[in-house]
Amino acid sequence: MDMESVDMTTVRSEVRAKCQNKLLAVSEVVLVYTSVVGLMWISELIPGFESWQKANFGRAILSISCYLGLTGVLMFYLHGLRNTPNIFSDNAIKKALKNGGKSLLIMFLATFGFPVAQSLGFGVTDWGGAVIIGHFYLAATLIVLWMLKGEQTVEESSFSKSDARTAGWIFLGGIALIAVLHQVNAIARDILIALVFVGFAEEFLFRGYMQSRLNMAFGKPFEFLNLNFGWGIIIASALFGLAHVISPGENPMQWSWGFWTFCAGLGFGVIREKGGSFLAPAVVHGVTMIIPVVFS
Repeated sequence: MDMESVDMTTVRSEVRAKCQNKLLAVSEVVLVYTSVVGLMWISELIPGFESWQKANFGRAILSISCYLGLTGVLMFYLHGLRNTPNIFSDNAIKKALKNGGKSLLIMFLATFGFPVAQSLGFGVTDWGGAVIIGHFYLAATLIVLWMLKGEQTVEESSFSKSDARTAGWIFLGGIALIAVLHQVNAIARDILIALVFVGFAEEFLFRGYMQSRLNMAFGKPFEFLNLNFGWGIIIASALFGLAHVISPGENPMQWSWGFWTFCAGLGFGVIREKGGSFLAPAVVHGVTMIIPVVFS
């Protein structure tokens, strides 16, 4: 066998391995995603479960947000290695807070799309309102991209087992603290729910696990305003939007809701790429959701 044949065989093997890796990543993410949504629907059908949660926590946090968080913890742990960069290290937290803080004001201004839509007679599940809110988030994403164009996109690394354990303790501690605050102060309870079980939990699964897992398989072959990105940010944002359509709640199967949450997901995905981990969009997502959660 000549050298050219050997080289072609090697190239074919590498291409086959990359395709298998991509297929495995997508299959895994879809399986995890359908399992989470399925658990949400199952919990919705358990008689008295939702009313029990509201009586003890003020809101149905166990049947929705905990599945997001605990599923992410499981996937982090299964993929995790012992000697890998830690998301919760001092340097990683500082970088996430710095770039998340820079993005916070801009993404907060994006939430003005809600009162604008309302003033025009639209709701968040009307297509008119969804288009307005979605454009606010897309505009905010472009501004964040321009503002952070001096920051390099952080390359992917393997998951860490220690990150899974840390996140797990955060969720368990959050549940216990919310149960206490429910008896003491409803506003403090709702603020903690927004920070831990909306911002942190949703970003942990969608940007922490899904976007990172897909980035590892698909890479980041595209570039825009010094943002290197790939199919990971697009697929994770699409699944984030779809979750708001097919998950149980007051307005299931509202595709307009899925549209603007997809746009918001793109913004959170950009912040994750520039912030180095899901912690950056978790801060932005959680803080910007405090007012809607408190007054909902």
